[in-house]
Amino acid sequence: MTEAERKALVLIGDAHAVIANPMTVASLGAISLPEARDALDALKKAGLIDWQPATRGARGTVLVDATWTLTAEGREALAEG
Repeated sequence: MTEAERKALVLIGDAHAVIANPMTVASLGAISLPEARDALDALKKAGLIDWQPATRGARGTVLVDATWTLTAEGREALAEG
């Protein structure tokens, strides 16, 4: 796993951060935007993260923002360090 992928995985695993796009990963992870895009693509391809679409209420109001989340495999990889 590259350093950029590791940073993205840690950010996604952080309950305090909503990671909805590569720009957020780049900014919070102090990496370039292309590195952030590549990291998210690689983590998705490896099955370590999944995209969770926004949850909306009856009137279409967004209740929970869309975000990347860790899969069980992603949580395991993060725990292994």
